Amino acid sequence: MIRVVFISILIALVSISAATAQDMRLLSGGAVANVTAADGYELTVFARRLGDISAMDRHEDGTLYVAERGAGRIFRIQDRQLDGAADTTQPLAHRFDHPSGLALMGDVLFVSDRSGLWRINAGGGTPDLIAPFARSGSTGYPHPIAPIGADRLLLGLNRSDGTVRLLEIEIATGAARLREEGPGQIIGFSKARSEDGKFPEPWVLLTRGGETWFGQTLATSRNLNMEVNAIWLDEAQGQAVLALPHGVSTTVATFAGIRDKGQSLLSGFGSGTNGIRPGAMLADMRGLFVSDQAGGRIWHISKTPEPEPVDIKTEEIVSEQLEQKVPRARPDLLRGSGITRSSTMGPASTMGPASTLKPADQVSEDTPPKE
Repeated sequence: MIRVVFISILIALVSISAATAQDMRLLSGGAVANVTAADGYELTVFARRLGDISAMDRHEDGTLYVAERGAGRIFRIQDRQLDGAADTTQPLAHRFDHPSGLALMGDVLFVSDRSGLWRINAGGGTPDLIAPFARSGSTGYPHPIAPIGADRLLLGLNRSDGTVRLLEIEIATGAARLREEGPGQIIGFSKARSEDGKFPEPWVLLTRGGETWFGQTLATSRNLNMEVNAIWLDEAQGQAVLALPHGVSTTVATFAGIRDKGQSLLSGFGSGTNGIRPGAMLADMRGLFVSDQAGGRIWHISKTPEPEPVDIKTEEIVSEQLEQKVPRARPDLLRGSGITRSSTMGPASTMGPASTLKPADQVSEDTPPKE
């Protein structure tokens, strides 16, 4: 009997501790670095425990694919409700050698790692090597990729001689054609937003002489005069989102490069001793997804919904109907109460636009623990 009581008390204490930890996570904003969103935006943790994130892309059905560099995993993350909260997180069975590039074309996933460019079914299976890097002079990392048509990929190849090559790869044969070559080391391609399903020409982000450069080509790239880890372009809005070491900003993209830093969307990166940095980004109708390069998280940021307009005429009609149904009170009973027949309830309270409440951890049970 004593043993049963002891076990019951222990279970209760564990439950209280778990609830307290959950509350602490919610109160702290759900992120170690206290990352917060600007006024007018909502921030949630979309996924956790993903390791060293190096690349992201999305399927047309909303499924996110995330590359983890250290252990070589490719995670398949589903959000069935399309509400910015992950439902399941599953790693593909095959592991790659430090993957650094992802590109989805239909139901085919292309992965670049230190050994070459691979093709694999988005649902899993055995990958095929379509373009090896053994004799390319590659430094081994990174190798960003982006679709440039229905049958080609653009590959960024960093070489040991300090130059970068932009190669067009035919996905059917693996044949490579040199598009451009120049000094510097490539960081990645901008992932432009394209709702019409067409593949826009990606812009190039690279380092050169200790500075960060950005442009449509290597030859036309301009010095950004700031350190940038990743860029997402929204061609429809004429804007770009920059992942800076201290946070994420939005600005205007022009053919001459980036005009200004613009408005800060997220802040708190790199605070304290953790030094987390925003990395790969992508966006769709749900909002913007920003990865923590080494913390294994993906944040989701979206605009705070506008309050629904109130139909004043409808309210007046309802108020008149209620007043007709309620019997008139005696004046002597109302005297001194301060309550009159014309008083109304206030509008429903709403959560502030900068709230950082986070959903519970969405990672499935089969997700490997963080290494």
